[in-house]
Amino acid sequence: MRFPGLIGLSLLLSAAPAKALDIELQIGSMQLPGVEQAITDIALQGRLQAGAGQVAMRDARLQWRHSDGIIGKAQASVEVDGRTRKLVLQSDALQLAPLIAMLRDRVAAAEQHDLLASGVAALELRAQQRGAQWQVDVQLRLQDLAASVQGGRHAGEQLTLQIVLKAQGSAQAVSLQSDLRLTAGQAYVEPVFVDFSQAPATLAFQLESTGQPDPSAPSTWQVSALHARQSGVGEAHGAAALRLPGPQLHNARLRWNALQLGPAFATYAQPFLVGGVLEQAQPGGRSSGELIWRDGGVEQLQASLQDAALQLPAQALQLHGLDGEVNWHRTAPTASGPQPHARPDSQLDWRGGKIGGLELGASALRFRTHARAFELLAPLRVPMAGGALRFDRLRFQQLGQPGMDAQLQAEIEPLELAALCRGFGWPEFSGTLAGRIPGVRLHDGELEVDGGLTAQAFDGQMSVQSLRVLDPFGRLPRVAADIHLRNLDLGQLTSAFSFGRIEGRLEGDVEDLRLLDWKPVAFRAHLGTPEGDRSRKRISQRAIDTLSSIGGGPTGMLSRGALGLFDDFAYARIGWSCTLSKGVCVMDGIEPADNGGYVLVKGRWLPRIDVVGYNRRVDWNTFVQQLVSATRSGPVQVR
Repeated sequence: MRFPGLIGLSLLLSAAPAKALDIELQIGSMQLPGVEQAITDIALQGRLQAGAGQVAMRDARLQWRHSDGIIGKAQASVEVDGRTRKLVLQSDALQLAPLIAMLRDRVAAAEQHDLLASGVAALELRAQQRGAQWQVDVQLRLQDLAASVQGGRHAGEQLTLQIVLKAQGSAQAVSLQSDLRLTAGQAYVEPVFVDFSQAPATLAFQLESTGQPDPSAPSTWQVSALHARQSGVGEAHGAAALRLPGPQLHNARLRWNALQLGPAFATYAQPFLVGGVLEQAQPGGRSSGELIWRDGGVEQLQASLQDAALQLPAQALQLHGLDGEVNWHRTAPTASGPQPHARPDSQLDWRGGKIGGLELGASALRFRTHARAFELLAPLRVPMAGGALRFDRLRFQQLGQPGMDAQLQAEIEPLELAALCRGFGWPEFSGTLAGRIPGVRLHDGELEVDGGLTAQAFDGQMSVQSLRVLDPFGRLPRVAADIHLRNLDLGQLTSAFSFGRIEGRLEGDVEDLRLLDWKPVAFRAHLGTPEGDRSRKRISQRAIDTLSSIGGGPTGMLSRGALGLFDDFAYARIGWSCTLSKGVCVMDGIEPADNGGYVLVKGRWLPRIDVVGYNRRVDWNTFVQQLVSATRSGPVQVR
């Protein structure tokens, strides 16, 4: 530090070593190490005493100016007694705006990071040095602090901040103890926003160097007695090791207790999940746990849940009464490693929940997880709709990665279709749904099923064979499958729609089905009355009009004549086929009819009604829209 005025002062003191001297200094400039431009316009008033190897200045008054105004006034005391030096500095009103303006003019880093700040600081500093040993105690209170860095990426407004700092050291080691309290104001550290007026926070820690204390030299600093607490959120304890320069987090251990999941997630996790599947997640309840960080990443995570809850609005999923423990490790256990079976498994229990409007019963999930892997350790049974969905096998590798692998085996214990449909807001069917998923594999972006998927519904059977899904989680999933329907009850199937009621049995096949982005682009489909079906076969006027409109025939003819006295009619057979290609459905029926048409319903007994279609080629998208409309409101014209 260059301080030319001190030379003249030293000469004056040497001329009168035993006397006190009232002094008033106007320091034009002072050059500090690391500061590009000299600090100017400093005024000092005080009484200087010297004698017998001692120099002291007590109750001195210091004023520091900048072009933007007075930075502050302070009282200072300085004592030099042989090898001992003491400094006390007190100020109640340091103005941050001119101080930061001065720093921006003289310190390159302040200008480079676009540092701006205003507010008032109260400072008390006590420093002492004896030989190579030194100690500094600082109490700093910042009031109405407004600050921003990097164009507002990190900012604070109306902050009230108290810092108590105790540091001591020598040429070999440095230790520091800090206590920070944020009791008012708001802070934004991209992308996290915290309102400390609503949730005050404290942070305390101890910091010790174990090597060269020079910040520019490679060294390791130990953080101990770390304690963080925020009102309404929770508290955490821990320790860590930092490596300089950087700093780089070498290892750490963090424990938390009674963490309130709702506020913690909303404040500190949700901002990082914008645009992801968990963006709208709403957890609740409490958590305790421990996190271990080692060699640049999380090594181990153990988290317990107490009376927790989870809502995923985007997936229409809710779980409540969650209790249990999750144990995650960065690496898989190895048989050759120490205590290969020492790692505890994970288990989550919940008392109930919902998916859509469908109530879910109590379940227990036991699993093992490490890295990006997950494996179910015991069957998971989820009660619903008077039955259950049971997962016998569920395994993931490279979870969340493009090369994710998965395996699944499951069974549908008979579900009441009426309850299932009500839960999802579908048209209500009667009967039950049951089936088995023998084995599903996902590998290299391709999902395949061992054998086929089978289900019992509408008093019949449905199966999906040769199912393959390419890129199921990508932007353009592709599906190939064959679907087979056998002996379905048409009464159950049509009773839920305005389509019209049809009694009888139905079978059919949808072969070479191809979906693109989950929408059909090609198939060969045929639906009709099973051979040898001896069930009661009746069709209502409404169903006749709907089928006639689908085939491009006339509608409303029955209601305008004597046949309008009949509610329904007997039929012998019903049948419809469609071959979809390039957006066009080529339709046909049971057999050819006059005038180039095709028979959709072949009547039986008197009065006999045949339903004939005439449109052979229809646009598929238009056909689907009008078929949906028909199931809701009645017959439409298909062109």
